[in-house]
Amino acid sequence: MVYSLLGYGVSNKALLEFLVKKGEEVFVSEKRKLSNEERKSLEECNVTYEEGEHTEKALNCDVMVVSPGINPEMDIIRKAKKRGIPITTELQIFLDNFPDIGKIVGVTGTNGKSTTVIMLGYLLGQFGKKVFVGGNLGTPSIKALEGEYDYIVLELSSFQLFWSERPKLKLFTVLNIRPDHLDWHGSFEEYIFSKMKPALLMEDRDMLFFNGQDPFIKPYLNNIKAIKIPFWSDMYTWENENIKLKGEKFTVMNRILKTEQNKENVLAVLSIMDNLGFDLSTSLEHLEKFTFLNHRMEFVGEWNGIMFFNDSKATNFSAVEAALRNFENGRVILIMCGIEKKEPYGNLINTIRKKAKKVIIFGDMKKSVYFVLKRSGVSVVGVQNMEESVEEALKEAKIGDVVLLSPGGSSFDMYENYKERGRHFKEVVRRCLKGG
Repeated sequence: MVYSLLGYGVSNKALLEFLVKKGEEVFVSEKRKLSNEERKSLEECNVTYEEGEHTEKALNCDVMVVSPGINPEMDIIRKAKKRGIPITTELQIFLDNFPDIGKIVGVTGTNGKSTTVIMLGYLLGQFGKKVFVGGNLGTPSIKALEGEYDYIVLELSSFQLFWSERPKLKLFTVLNIRPDHLDWHGSFEEYIFSKMKPALLMEDRDMLFFNGQDPFIKPYLNNIKAIKIPFWSDMYTWENENIKLKGEKFTVMNRILKTEQNKENVLAVLSIMDNLGFDLSTSLEHLEKFTFLNHRMEFVGEWNGIMFFNDSKATNFSAVEAALRNFENGRVILIMCGIEKKEPYGNLINTIRKKAKKVIIFGDMKKSVYFVLKRSGVSVVGVQNMEESVEEALKEAKIGDVVLLSPGGSSFDMYENYKERGRHFKEVVRRCLKGG
């Protein structure tokens, strides 16, 4: 069988290794220029390739495997569909080859996926289980075929699920759904359908864990056969800063667990652990010691009574709103930047009016969000870069204020990824504070 890999990023590189070991014929088509190291690696594997564009050579295959971010409106995709070439993704090939899908826990949602996946992997590990953690987060799922694991915990993006024809899972979690990636999916409805696709394929004894308060999940529930286990429900919920699990209240000491973003993640993880047969009280004890991800409400430092937080992973408006809700009204100086995703502005504006004393904007977002906020009466200023943003924030901030980088957009206008953006923010903050 001949496989054509459209895009040569992290997931397709891992898939190529798998296919070559199986003796399959592979062709790689990459729109960007490959590095010398990438060319050498392909040549050593006797893999033919093209770079700089996707030509019709990519159509000489039995199966086309796309990198998740490949746009479905690309000309090469249209041609492949017209010829009837099956189009799939690395995730689907993994699912088709993994012998026991009952070991896989899939996690999706607009916000909180990465934290939840790492949190769940950590907890399972604390109970002595051997766990593979990956998917959209870091290590491609296909790599799980190389070892023996008790559980496979996968972060699943809307892009991966869109391209996967039959992503069947027995354990699937939907944290939340908010408008995101609408520029890519074309509509909110298509985005929701991609997120919910595994749930719609589940069978009677499978388990769906979902946010019981999410209005965008509820319309799908009647069409899902699986056992439905809601969190933010009578069984798993928060009462102020205490967590209530199956009727029993627990005091939570770790303040990061109690932030608006993480309350949902904690409930999801504990509902999964409970239904996998692990003790809830012991799970919560382990969770108190959990170390959180960088770039997600990461505390950078305090200076003259002003606190600095790096929330660079907030790449949509709903994540910004959740971040703002952690702080006192009118005490936040919010830094936004990046490329917006064509989301509704209403809730964002209302939250900013309540929580932020000033908004500082740079990058591509300065062309759009800046003017929307300005017309809405929000105190907003446009600057050129991260350095100017932090300098402006320091001019404005008083004792008790919070300087929060919560961009609300993707990073690709100025940075390689959200991690680079977050690191830059931390560097600039520390440099400014040292100089001050």
